[in-house]
Amino acid sequence: MQESTQHSQSIIASSLAWIPFFISPFFWPNTPLDSNTVDVLFLATGLFAAAVHWTNEQSISNNLWPWLFLCLCLLPTAILLFADDIRSPWHAFRGLLYLTSSWLVFRMFDQGENDILGSRLFAIILTVASFFYIAYALLQAWDLRFLTGDRLFAVWSARTARYPGPLMQANWQGLFLSLVSVVLFFHGSAERPSRKWLFAAVVPIMGVLLTASRASLIILICGLIPFFLLNRNDRRFLIAAGSTILVAIILTITVNYVGILGAPDNDLNMLNRLSTGSFSDRLAVWAVAFEIIRNHLFFGIGWQNMPAFAYEASLSAAQSFPSLASALSVEMYRGHLWAHNTILQFTMAAGVMGFSAIMMLLYTILSRLLVLKHWRGLVENNSSSLGLLLASMIFFHGMISVSTMQPFFMILFAFLLAAGLSQRNEQAKQ
Repeated sequence: MQESTQHSQSIIASSLAWIPFFISPFFWPNTPLDSNTVDVLFLATGLFAAAVHWTNEQSISNNLWPWLFLCLCLLPTAILLFADDIRSPWHAFRGLLYLTSSWLVFRMFDQGENDILGSRLFAIILTVASFFYIAYALLQAWDLRFLTGDRLFAVWSARTARYPGPLMQANWQGLFLSLVSVVLFFHGSAERPSRKWLFAAVVPIMGVLLTASRASLIILICGLIPFFLLNRNDRRFLIAAGSTILVAIILTITVNYVGILGAPDNDLNMLNRLSTGSFSDRLAVWAVAFEIIRNHLFFGIGWQNMPAFAYEASLSAAQSFPSLASALSVEMYRGHLWAHNTILQFTMAAGVMGFSAIMMLLYTILSRLLVLKHWRGLVENNSSSLGLLLASMIFFHGMISVSTMQPFFMILFAFLLAAGLSQRNEQAKQ
């Protein structure tokens, strides 16, 4: 009895320790000149949450693969630094800081029964955070469209009337809200389901649709499909879940046509984005990344050093792919100097060893996803199954975005992956 009470208190303490992390994006608008300040805040608050959990548990697995992964990621950059062959050492150090901090979070959460993710308290914290993120984004859009003079935050003056929210990019806002929506569906489809969790998902699903982020919409659909398949014989769940999505769509249409986010025919309308969007911008960035990789295959160019090589690589890519010349010029002008693909980013940064590291991570994820009992855990209140699903959503979102290179999601990914790979948690549920 005493052990159970201590375990419950540990879950509460560990869940509450995440509150500073979800609050930290609200400091971003106050640092318009140096976003790195908030990146460091993400790392600090994420490490704080991990430290609280580790203090309560102090039980870490001794798997070899996390250490091998870290060595493969760090060694190439260390070699380039030793050889004085990195064009932007500070960016390389910063990238290594982000990666190592995320790895520490993973190791601190990489222990026995990681029940934080499956707790109702953590779900409530996520839900409240998502509501505030959406309210902030709507207020920002309203301010930029209808108010003149001084803005609520100075950084808004330099931005158009878009819907990025406190995470400062619509893709990131959409990804976070997709994660929250899946967490709420998880609680709404457990063995003793409570439909209130499904109805609470109306707001974050609406938030995803309002971002008009195609990547986030795809990830959201992929994250929700398993719940519909696993509950295909539960008519009550199907009606409640379907009603949730329908209400979210109606609210999205209402907000769009009221004009808070702009005219109904602008690019913030999801239907317009789906019908007029082009994939050439991603192909252009990937072409640049391929050129860099081809010329620096063994050790890469160091973390976050793509801007130092992008211009010359873009000229070469334009000759190899003339059809992408226009898109390449636009991307170079916009400064989208990230690979927008997790595998390409690791390979470009750390060469062959970086490619080996990310393939090892991908194999670890897919080897679990392909096991049928993993999916059954989503309706059996197994937080390991939820953690692996959410971590997969971040990883595959990063295949067409830069989310996996952003500290906020690097920390979240580390926490979710640790929960998804928790061995003793799976055994306890069997």
